[in-house]
Amino acid sequence: MHRRLATGGREVLIAENYAPPLHATAFLRVESKQRGLFNDVVALAYGHQNVLRMPLNLTTDSQQRVIVTDPIIPAVHVIDPHRKTSFRILGGGNRRLSLPGDVAVDRDNNVYIADFDREIVLVYDQYGRFVRTIGTTYDENIFQQITGIAIDRNAGRLYVADGPRHVVYMLDLQGVILKVVGQPQREHKVPELQIRSDTGPHEFNYPTHLVVGEDELIVLDTDGTRIRILDLDCNLIGGFIIQHAAQDHSDGVSIDNEGRIYASFSDTAEIRVYSRGGKMLASFGELGSRVGDFSGPRGLWIDGSNRLYVADTSNARVQVFQLCSEANQNQPQVNEAEAISH
Repeated sequence: MHRRLATGGREVLIAENYAPPLHATAFLRVESKQRGLFNDVVALAYGHQNVLRMPLNLTTDSQQRVIVTDPIIPAVHVIDPHRKTSFRILGGGNRRLSLPGDVAVDRDNNVYIADFDREIVLVYDQYGRFVRTIGTTYDENIFQQITGIAIDRNAGRLYVADGPRHVVYMLDLQGVILKVVGQPQREHKVPELQIRSDTGPHEFNYPTHLVVGEDELIVLDTDGTRIRILDLDCNLIGGFIIQHAAQDHSDGVSIDNEGRIYASFSDTAEIRVYSRGGKMLASFGELGSRVGDFSGPRGLWIDGSNRLYVADTSNARVQVFQLCSEANQNQPQVNEAEAISH
């Protein structure tokens, strides 16, 4: 059942009494305490194809605003679903921001944007005003190619993955390098990526995405086929392989409030959930454009309220799922789906 509302020139589509599709729960096959993981879902699609063109990566701030990178426009959308307002930080042309790729937010709601063209991190305040640049010294870039960023909001640290160099940088929020973890690529006469079949405890093989949990840093490594778990000082504490078939290359990673790790797979249009030990607990999603379906899902983010945000890239939207905790999986939840076009 759907109803449409027109509010201040904006159309709001509300799907009432929404329940997740069967494939969201049918695959669980795990202990009963996990069976409520996707029993109740809140799914929102922000924007419309004329607003979001190619949402790639995303995060939220303390005001529950959704910040989405959109490299096709190119722009970074700052969307406030409660106040029904939004603005963009535009890139391209002769602007300071060229190609927004990844995004993170600090405890003061400053927005950190990884520019995948200029290979720097640009910092804007919560109103979209430029603050500073991170990643240059004496007019030369520190990073060869930024593939992901994340922020420890409590400690005020910025983590940057440099894929071709196989390293992860830890910096303060002013851009001072505190630590570099990994083994840089050895120089070759032919400028091509060195493929490693083995990696040691503090080595990476093309890390791509990063996310900070309560007391750990999750690194999506080996071109999206392996999870590495580090503490916040970048010491390795665990990890596991997530490639179960040739097409398994994850495009995004996140961690929920109970330590479960989520990975998006754009080729199979699904989200998989893993325990910290690497056991697959659940899988949901299939190719399509309905609520709960995906097309090329990429960036993931889980906020403090255990809401999972998915950059449903090829559907040009963001979907949001309310995850059930083990503690309240039997309590009633709100079931709504909302699509907002600006």
